Amino acid sequence: MVGKLLIGCGAFLVGVLLGPVLIAAFASFNAQSDSDDHRAAAHRLLSEFDDRYPQIIQMSFDLGAVARDCGYDERLVGGEVFGANSQRWTPSRGYFDLILWLEDGFRREVDRQRVSQLSSHLSDYELAFLDRCLRQTALAPLCGHKVRQVLEEGHLLDKFSLPSPFDQTRRTGTICAFLDGVAARNKQPLAQRPH
Repeated sequence: MVGKLLIGCGAFLVGVLLGPVLIAAFASFNAQSDSDDHRAAAHRLLSEFDDRYPQIIQMSFDLGAVARDCGYDERLVGGEVFGANSQRWTPSRGYFDLILWLEDGFRREVDRQRVSQLSSHLSDYELAFLDRCLRQTALAPLCGHKVRQVLEEGHLLDKFSLPSPFDQTRRTGTICAFLDGVAARNKQPLAQRPH
């Protein structure tokens, strides 16, 4: 009687643990090899990985850094970014919007490089299997470890930074031109920058 109970419990545990993994393995055989589907699968896997293993959001960034890089004191635009009437345009709110635009460009590039890392190092089958494994199995930590390894190989585990500088010259130039306009409007001298 005890032997049958142990066999029954063992079969149940094997079914609970291995069943979803086997389903994920067999379902992954249908993975497409089209390059658009491959990148979409890499993006889904990255999204699931980031949801399952969230990173601490870095909330502090230097709002005045770009202004200083453009040759201006950050006080040029004033300090009223948030307030009771936050929809009313002011130079400081315009500058803040442009900084958010700059940050968004950086975040998109980080995401693009991380997706590219997964896409170039994992097959269609691996992308589909790891995604299903993270979403549907008790062995998700093992699958997450594999994704982490691939991202670490490219120094792309951190979703808030890149291993090499990202050129945002055009966007930064737009912000500098905006600051030139604010300075001209305030009858202040324009900053001298190398062209």
